Amino acid sequence: KQINPRVVVSTYPVNFIEGSMLRTGKDLGITTVTQLLSWDNITCKGRFPVVSDYFIAWGGIMKDELIEYYGIGSERIFSTGVPHFDKSKTLVCTVKKEDYLKEMGLDPVKPYIFFGMSSPYFAPREIDIVERLADLISRDIFGKDLQLLIRPHPQNVEGGMEDRSWLPRLDKLVSERVAVNYPLTEKNNLPWNVNERDLEVLSNLIAGSSIVINSGSTLSIEALIHNKPVLLTLFDGDSILKDYNSARRLSSYFHLRKVLNAKGVKAVYHYEDLKKSILLALKEPDSNKELREKTLFMECGNIDGKS
Repeated sequence: KQINPRVVVSTYPVNFIEGSMLRTGKDLGITTVTQLLSWDNITCKGRFPVVSDYFIAWGGIMKDELIEYYGIGSERIFSTGVPHFDKSKTLVCTVKKEDYLKEMGLDPVKPYIFFGMSSPYFAPREIDIVERLADLISRDIFGKDLQLLIRPHPQNVEGGMEDRSWLPRLDKLVSERVAVNYPLTEKNNLPWNVNERDLEVLSNLIAGSSIVINSGSTLSIEALIHNKPVLLTLFDGDSILKDYNSARRLSSYFHLRKVLNAKGVKAVYHYEDLKKSILLALKEPDSNKELREKTLFMECGNIDGKS
């Protein structure tokens, strides 16, 4: 009542405080809007305790999910694209890209794989896969020039799901052909608040890569924006883990299942599959270009800088 806003906007409505603000806004007759920050918020983060008057969605998939799960009329949903992905395209600069690679000790002229890691909560043995991949590259399995750039998720580094035992293992991998890009995070109470400069670094590193590998993060979408082949490592190295703890379970997450069904990204389920998929993507980088573009449009609509 004191602030008397015209509109209350929430970006993460399953959060208790945000849900309380939306509830209070509705009780006071104030217009409420939810602008969802990520592709998994509707199907993976729990039910929204308060449904806003209006929703701002990324694209068709998110709009369909809001209609399916919450019965929201299409006239209350506005598909606008994704602001931070628009920015990802505009931040790319050839000179800066080369400078960042040099800073990390890589040759900007030679090709590289970008491996964006997840929290160990989602992929407990991903560090094993990264180590194996670094070994394959050092043995010239993919040729004498290919390099590897590894980026831990911010929640590898800090937060409630961190596992700092991974960090010295990553540091040991650094060589002439392997580099680690630690994310620059802001020191505050947000789980992963990325530094503004880090968005520029990340965008350029993805744009310059030959292949993007991860186990299911929004890096997949950002890689599609830059028209890169995407591989999802949905296995646990040589370990055999229970389904509830295995990276295999990620393929059953609704948001990932949709992009896998659209065939814009490819899941790999063991080392040999990973090796063959990398070789194919290096040899035929545009082999599924149309499917990548279709998948991106389904998720984000037009990435045209006008979100």
